[in-house]
Amino acid sequence: MIFKASFFVILMLSMMAIAGNDNLPVGARSQGMGNAALTVADEWSIYNNVAGLGYLDSLSRIGLYYERRYQLAAFQLMAIGGAIPLKFGTLGLGLQRFGDNIYNEQKITFGIGHKIRNVSLGVSANYLQFSAQEQNTISRLVLEFGGIAEITKTLRFSGSVYNWNQAKLSDYQKERIPTILKAGLSYRPSKKLMVNGEIEKNVYYKEIFKAGLEYFVIENKLCLRTGISTYPFINGGGIGIRKHNFKLDYAFTWHGALGANNHLSLAYQFGPRK
Repeated sequence: MIFKASFFVILMLSMMAIAGNDNLPVGARSQGMGNAALTVADEWSIYNNVAGLGYLDSLSRIGLYYERRYQLAAFQLMAIGGAIPLKFGTLGLGLQRFGDNIYNEQKITFGIGHKIRNVSLGVSANYLQFSAQEQNTISRLVLEFGGIAEITKTLRFSGSVYNWNQAKLSDYQKERIPTILKAGLSYRPSKKLMVNGEIEKNVYYKEIFKAGLEYFVIENKLCLRTGISTYPFINGGGIGIRKHNFKLDYAFTWHGALGANNHLSLAYQFGPRK
């Protein structure tokens, strides 16, 4: 009985940390690297760092993502993301849903990223909707800003601010959607290897440290990933497969108290691959 009660408390605390109106990471590639993905430019940049869109200046692309944590429907996350290059930058679009019929969070995201020389900047608008049974639905607008700078040919610095407009969740005790600050470095000594490190600070929680690695066993075809993050401590790894214009990514992560999670994403880019 004590074990069941303890497990329930841990589960509820974890749900608060996972949902919590935070900016949830999206994409199996990111999950496989401990969510150290601020400098990564792909179809999931609209969620992980809008500045990454500035690097996607040649081809349109679209991705689908699904995860179900701890085998519970209440912890499932589904998302679709895409990028469309335009003359004035790259437009990103995203649609995301977390939760089940009892409680869920939905987000529609529009963003744009633009790269000038060695710096890429981006901004996005997120329309959030929170729904719970027998409760009124709450809708809010949250703004995000991000940047990526190439310090050298092998080193990149990145940062982002989520909810810099300080959107409120409710008037009761002036409860606000969390403002989240992120900063990271990426070391890329070759086309095959990428090593990332990040720090994330949610105004309501202690800072989170992340580290991730991606290595292409077969260049542009097969890669392996591993990563860790703190608070709570989560470690895992993943694999990525590239075939023509398709990308398939899978990640497996482990929470010390709650167990295993599976993450799967599929993406397609329109046009010939560089």
